[in-house]
Amino acid sequence: MPNGSESDTNGVQLSWQWGRTPLPISAAPQVAYLLVEAQPLAPPTRAVPLNFCFVLDHSGSMQGVKIERMKAATHRVIEMLTADDIVSIVIFDDTVEVVLPATHATDKQALLATIDNIHEEGGTAMSLGMEAGRLELEKNLSANRLASMLILTDGQTWGDEEHCREIARTLAQRGVRITALGLGPSGTSNCLMILPIPLAALPIILPSQMLLIVSFSAPLKKYRALPRPKHGSCCDWCAT
Repeated sequence: MPNGSESDTNGVQLSWQWGRTPLPISAAPQVAYLLVEAQPLAPPTRAVPLNFCFVLDHSGSMQGVKIERMKAATHRVIEMLTADDIVSIVIFDDTVEVVLPATHATDKQALLATIDNIHEEGGTAMSLGMEAGRLELEKNLSANRLASMLILTDGQTWGDEEHCREIARTLAQRGVRITALGLGPSGTSNCLMILPIPLAALPIILPSQMLLIVSFSAPLKKYRALPRPKHGSCCDWCAT
């Protein structure tokens, strides 16, 4: 099946893109990744305000092009926020820091400057970032506001896998959507192992800078068009 898109009778546009084309023919087992997106054909009549948390890996392995791509993609998402949205930014290595506590996204320049000031260092402990992000989101949980967490990491978390799963379960029970974006082969393993689809997240694998930016901003557009999920729902794709 080649890359493509089509619309269905329910007013949803489906598109799909392979992480690598063409797929090589090989007698050995191999893994292929497919990004599938669902978008409404008609825009929502009213933008749904967001309670949105970035959880960003800035460990030492992010040095160089990875952290620059992360910043560029995060800039793209920030530009899409409105003054009605609440945003928080958490960064983690083997420690955690809330660089922006939950606040309305009224000062875009200040938000962009916060991202630009992120530097790589340390190891990787994703549960610290997820827990801090959970606390920020819980400050503004409301039936009138869509809560979502966006995680970007490139590496394997160390020794806290089960804690990550526990946090994901808690977030799902509170109606929070999680999108986990893995950058590079180690990021792929991280997302697939720590946040499996049956819990609260849908991992997205990012083989290129273009796909990183598209995937990072796509959930933001989609969240505004979806009703608030029922508590404990699996993921944002299941809500469609």
